[in-house]
Amino acid sequence: MAPALDTVIYLDIDGVLNVGIRDHGNAPLLLNEDNCTMALRFGDTSRLRQRERECIEKVISVVKRSFPGDTEAGTYRKYACTGKHQCSDILLHRVKQIIKAAGDGAHVVLASNWRKPKYVNKVMLLEKEISKHLGRTFTFDSTTEVINENGAPDRLHCIGKHVREISSSTSHNGALRLLVLDDFFVTPFNGWACEHCKITSSGDVEAYLKECAQCADVSVKMVHCYEDWLTNEGYRVEVGTGLTAQHTAIALDFLVHTGCRRLSASLTNGQPCAAEVAAAEKGASIREVVAIDAHSTCGVSPRKHRECPGGSFANAAAEGRS
Repeated sequence: MAPALDTVIYLDIDGVLNVGIRDHGNAPLLLNEDNCTMALRFGDTSRLRQRERECIEKVISVVKRSFPGDTEAGTYRKYACTGKHQCSDILLHRVKQIIKAAGDGAHVVLASNWRKPKYVNKVMLLEKEISKHLGRTFTFDSTTEVINENGAPDRLHCIGKHVREISSSTSHNGALRLLVLDDFFVTPFNGWACEHCKITSSGDVEAYLKECAQCADVSVKMVHCYEDWLTNEGYRVEVGTGLTAQHTAIALDFLVHTGCRRLSASLTNGQPCAAEVAAAEKGASIREVVAIDAHSTCGVSPRKHRECPGGSFANAAAEGRS
């Protein structure tokens, strides 16, 4: 029988379930409707103090910023939080899709500053919101170590420490699947160091976490919710973008490609569905995996592929790409 595969999702909140704008020396500016409306009211900002003018120009730039490429229509304003909410409903729906695609046995670890005791009420409210989207009770399975993080290196170190702890435990059967959703304090991968590793890309983060894992069979995907650009006025805007459609697709592709073999094996007496596995191993997208000919014979049983329970994983994950 194929080895069991544990899935661990490391979830940041600010910059992942909302949009945060870096405000040097201060906490990131939350993109909410109040801030959007206030910023757009200003016509001429030349009479404002430098810091106020910079903040307003940055918010306006984010509000009007289209998403990279052709992956999603609209601008970042559609992610703006409303009322007293600190998470976007659109982004909560997307993290629901990811959790659902990860399977019932997935562990969701709170890696955000929200893990600190003073934010316990915010976390409880967030868990209720995610529960509504999932249609079942949701609570975080654990958190990374609660320390005062001073930036991206500390965040990655905390995640790495947690990976070391779970990978050395007896709670898994030798295989791990790690998904990190984080903006790393609205920080680019520009060469900062974590322990002995220089971080210049998502691949460097993935390589570091693979080193931390105490098992040979580990798959890692880093989804970095970050973008930066220069405004016409010369301001550098750095944004924790939230889970864009593109980010969500990357996460779901990772889960379906690493999960087809696991789930179909568990549902079909240890034999993966050959059709889905072959498509996934060739690098097929979720839509391509789901689009396997409904009339083809399943690689496990004489039933048609769509009737095979091994096909259910990709079908569930495909919701996130529709």
